[in-house]
Amino acid sequence: MHTHTFRYFFIPYLLLLILSLMYLSVHHHGEMVLWLNGYHTNFLDLFFKIWTYGGDEIIYGVIAVALLILKRKFGYIFLVVGAVEGLISWVMKQLFFDDVPRPKKFFEGREVLNFVEGVKVTDFNSFPSGHTMTAFAMAGFLALMIGKREWSVVLVFAAALVGISRIYLNQHFLVDITAGSLIGVIVSVVVYKIFEKYLTSERVDR
Repeated sequence: MHTHTFRYFFIPYLLLLILSLMYLSVHHHGEMVLWLNGYHTNFLDLFFKIWTYGGDEIIYGVIAVALLILKRKFGYIFLVVGAVEGLISWVMKQLFFDDVPRPKKFFEGREVLNFVEGVKVTDFNSFPSGHTMTAFAMAGFLALMIGKREWSVVLVFAAALVGISRIYLNQHFLVDITAGSLIGVIVSVVVYKIFEKYLTSERVDR
């Protein structure tokens, strides 16, 4: 494991996690949604509408195929990461937190939210954020695989923007993306560590 370079991913992520937890400790549940909702512009609507796909299964699949072609063993383990975090997300959202309202339902009749045209927003299954979980699982694994300081920093902030997009688009609350990011990072590190010897042989073989 690139422990000496992974810190460039982990330290920025840890700072973001601490800031998020501090914010959650002093603000009410939907305050971040309302705050971001007040900054809607045409540019941001388009940007976050596109960027949110960074946590989509299709993007994950495209990267998985690329890895299977270029670095076969990493591609296999990348798929394992996706399967594990996908299963965790489904179990939590469908079996344990299926009735947790999303912003649209939570603010129904109380606040007027700005919705982005073309973005479908549902009422429930808010916790945790599956897109954020996927984005951070993917970013964490790639940071470990690449082992480059610059890429590690880029990946953590790219994943963070996916989380922010979920709030901006009225899909999730801050607590949803915070939990999703933490689960995603943990899954990527644990799975990578389990298969570290297998992946080390990939570097030797190639």
